[in-house]
Amino acid sequence: MRYRGVNVSAYKTGPDYIDPQFLRRAGRCEAYNLDTWLMSEQKVTKLFTQTSRGTAIIEGAMGLYDGGIHSTAGIAKLLDAPVILVMDARSLGESAGAVALGFREYDRDVDLAGVILNRVSSDYHVKIIADELSRLGIKCLGALRRDDGLVIPERHLGLNETAGYEGERLRAAVEAGIDVDEVMKIARRGRELKCADERRSSGLVSAGRDDEAGRNDELVISEHHLCFEAESENADCEAEKLRLTVEKARHEGLAVSGLNLGLEAEREDAGCEAEKLRCAVEPTPPMQSLGLEAESGNADYEAEKLSCAVELTPSVQSLGLEAESGNAIYDAEKLPSAVNVAELHAAPITHRPRLGRVRVGIARDEAFTFFYPESLGFLGELGAELVYFSPLHDGRLPDAEGYIFGGGFPEMFAGELAGNASMLADVRDNVRPVLAECGGYMYLCRSLKDLEGRVYEMAGIIPADAEMTGKPVLGYMEAQALHSNILCDEGMIIRGHEFHYSRIVPEIPEELCAFSLTRRNTHTSHFGGYSRKNILASYLHINFFGYPELAENFLSSCTYM
Repeated sequence: MRYRGVNVSAYKTGPDYIDPQFLRRAGRCEAYNLDTWLMSEQKVTKLFTQTSRGTAIIEGAMGLYDGGIHSTAGIAKLLDAPVILVMDARSLGESAGAVALGFREYDRDVDLAGVILNRVSSDYHVKIIADELSRLGIKCLGALRRDDGLVIPERHLGLNETAGYEGERLRAAVEAGIDVDEVMKIARRGRELKCADERRSSGLVSAGRDDEAGRNDELVISEHHLCFEAESENADCEAEKLRLTVEKARHEGLAVSGLNLGLEAEREDAGCEAEKLRCAVEPTPPMQSLGLEAESGNADYEAEKLSCAVELTPSVQSLGLEAESGNAIYDAEKLPSAVNVAELHAAPITHRPRLGRVRVGIARDEAFTFFYPESLGFLGELGAELVYFSPLHDGRLPDAEGYIFGGGFPEMFAGELAGNASMLADVRDNVRPVLAECGGYMYLCRSLKDLEGRVYEMAGIIPADAEMTGKPVLGYMEAQALHSNILCDEGMIIRGHEFHYSRIVPEIPEELCAFSLTRRNTHTSHFGGYSRKNILASYLHINFFGYPELAENFLSSCTYM
């Protein structure tokens, strides 16, 4: 699409962090996640309408219908987006038609616009399947041949985002084998979005477009798991039940910006060009000033119409740092002694209105890459100044009132992290609020054992050790705070997700645990994470875009601690 001069924007369904990095690289644009577990349907719609431009390509997660209302099919229906199913046709003949028919008939409210075949062996192979699809009234939009040169290597969390891929070779294969013109034609059949006044009357308004008609150019959703990948395009977000009042609030203002997100699932870009998705004005490009409504978890974040017109900060860019893998073996004798658990939650945390601008340090380098751009951007919209630093390459923490260590691959860079003694000492001595997720949680532990059994010293703030297991733990979670912490008050329930191949040993003592965690699929519960004074660390990934009050509370903690 981009090589044809089409302006593209990229999205990923679900909470995956890895695939959006490939979408950014391919589209040379920011990539955002659309996840109705981490945020409400209204938030997902708002996020899409205020950031989409040109041809919007959405890659799905797992199978098209996996996840129920939170599935790729659910997002396609929410955005009224046609779906292109990308099917692994290896070793399939006429049976591919039965598979495609099943996907179409499973839910007729999903608009299955066509099929792209992947990993075919020959023209004859394509003809067999295309003829069968035609007999069933399903369009075959082309095929990609088997080609080991187009395979992107994987590692334990998914695709290896540090690996190169043959972009030109892939583009040539798509141009040769797929009817891109027909894909764009499918995009152009999309229905017009309602104008702002109509959306307002129906209850759904795209933030920042109350005073003018908004246009959402195009959408394509791609869904992929094992043999199947689906893509959809042309979202007609019929907004309902979300009225925004753009007015000055007595608080400092709320808005969202700079986005990013993701979980597993696979890849593929079937672009589409939008047609007639216009309502009298040009679409609002991503990261422009808009009036945003805040929402608290699953319920509206009322705070007395805290919608206000604010200017969004630019989306955060990934750092392109490189480092070599080292082998600084951890010395058990150097481990910091366990924390005195008697101190625990000495002073109750109270979240008060913050004063002035807050400076927040964000750990971001090759080891820590998992961030949602809209989540970080939301902090910026609340007045935070984001300062990026590298636990791998920098000698000290930047001067800031609080710090965030996101997820990533600390196990792949454990030697370099352990070898940066000055940074570890600075982190250990820090008294400012620290929010750590997944890889950041591991970094704050006493040590990290990698998949080869090598042990490396880490920051030593948490009285436990992280060790790789080779066994995945993943899924959506509901977390109830066991104590008031730097993010939320005791008893508050928030939604997030976990995806890791490690564990914390020994188990954190119950009095130090941060959350009671309940899995969405099994409804089983356990205690997890670590909460003590200025530290909140766990495997839980959250998105401030879906929980604006958590962002406010974190910045408040940075102001007063």
